[in-house]
Amino acid sequence: MIRYARATTPLGPVWVAATPDGLCQLAFDGNRAAFLGQLKACFADATCIEDPIALSPFIAQINAWLNGQRQQFTLPLDIAHSATATPFRQRVWQALQQIPYGETRSYAQLAHRLGAPRAARAVANACAANPVALVIPCHRVIQKNGALAGYRWGEQRKAALLAMEAGVCLSAPGSQCANMLESAHSICCSTVNANV
Repeated sequence: MIRYARATTPLGPVWVAATPDGLCQLAFDGNRAAFLGQLKACFADATCIEDPIALSPFIAQINAWLNGQRQQFTLPLDIAHSATATPFRQRVWQALQQIPYGETRSYAQLAHRLGAPRAARAVANACAANPVALVIPCHRVIQKNGALAGYRWGEQRKAALLAMEAGVCLSAPGSQCANMLESAHSICCSTVNANV
């Protein structure tokens, strides 16, 4: 059984899902049908039940992180059972969790760390397939020239996350991060509410 809920965060709406063993999906934006489609693609035999109360501890920790009140997550994860969790992707996701808060690595650096120096593109694909945004911090991976590169949840959201980790408060009006957030939210989220 998978329990899921939609929550409001400083970076826009998120969908959160967990099995009895831990968090299995955290996705920005999208409507209920799209999110449930993702869950079914990853956990074909699971029964999905909307349960915001059961997920409130997960949502509280996510919001605390986004509001700068914590730098690490202590949420249990259950991603190994996902249909998209290939052995290589799991290795990449584990390596992503080793990147310290406020730091970045390039796709090439991660590939080299994994002992596959020619696999930078495969690392990028694993980042794009990350089922648990933020908790597995794929936003901390950039191009080797320092450019942000793509981000499944929008490049402006990635910029806002990196600015927040660099010490710019999300809630400070007029701050660089708040401006990026406002812009990211208007671009990424304006059509989402109509689809919920």
